Amino acid sequence: MIHFEAEHWIPVDISKVFAFFADPRNLLPIMPAPLGTQIKSLKLVSPPGTEDQGVENMAGMGSEIALSFRVLPPLPFRVTWVALITEFRWNSYFTDIQRRGPVKSWHHSHEFARASKNGVQGTLVRDIVDVEPGYGFPGKLLGAMMIPTQLQLTFAYRQKKVEQLLQP
Repeated sequence: MIHFEAEHWIPVDISKVFAFFADPRNLLPIMPAPLGTQIKSLKLVSPPGTEDQGVENMAGMGSEIALSFRVLPPLPFRVTWVALITEFRWNSYFTDIQRRGPVKSWHHSHEFARASKNGVQGTLVRDIVDVEPGYGFPGKLLGAMMIPTQLQLTFAYRQKKVEQLLQP
């Protein structure tokens, strides 16, 4: 099992940050361009209280998101990844798991908390990812070499892009 964690503070209100991350359409601008990520389908289940929050296109518990991307850019080979939202709590966290995809298992918790930094109010975004590569010994070896690096690169890119997209 590969365990990965990333934290990122953003000087933006938690409700805006949470709404951004809970809308799966926002995955495209925060994924590294070489991956060529595309949304194949969205089966959204609106979380309870969506009307009260004044937001649309949120992926609540039971939502399915099917993505296509290149595993090894610049090679043209693409894989499909189907994620299922299994947990959702407003302005606090949501969790997705892999229903179908390139690894044996994937569990990703997105956590959000109000936090101040140097007297500025903002949001702490924490990602916790557990991945089981599968495919026996070759998969574990390849996974141990590639997955942590790819996760570090992807989340570093996401952090930069999210800040650009959410700050006025």
